[in-house]
Amino acid sequence: MVIGGPSRDLPKLVQMLKRAGFELNPNEAKLMIEKGNRFVCYLGSCRVDFWLAKTPRERAELRRAKPAKILGMRTRLLAPEDVILHKLSSGRGKDFEDALGILIRQKGKLDLPYLKSRASALWLERAITKLFREAERVEATQL
Repeated sequence: MVIGGPSRDLPKLVQMLKRAGFELNPNEAKLMIEKGNRFVCYLGSCRVDFWLAKTPRERAELRRAKPAKILGMRTRLLAPEDVILHKLSSGRGKDFEDALGILIRQKGKLDLPYLKSRASALWLERAITKLFREAERVEATQL
């Protein structure tokens, strides 16, 4: 999840997460936000990563986020196109697989012109081309 707002609001967020049943170490969350922009917590066996939007790109992605309700809590989820771009930016194999899954599940719903233009602006043309080719290959094997 990507969150907006100043890092000084982190204690309030930690309290809200704890009331909602999330497990996290407040000191670790504070340190992670000071050193970078993310912290991890757990809801049962599910790991949830929280990113604090610090860069202009991240704040723009938050503006594109879609309202949603998760576990009874109102929130906003990043658009799938932006999640794909984050996954490709990491360069990790697991994140490529995650991006592939999103691309396949969201087929027909994605803003492809936005996805391709942002990929180009982020120097991810090769990665996005590889992703589309792999999605075609996977879909062809499912026929």
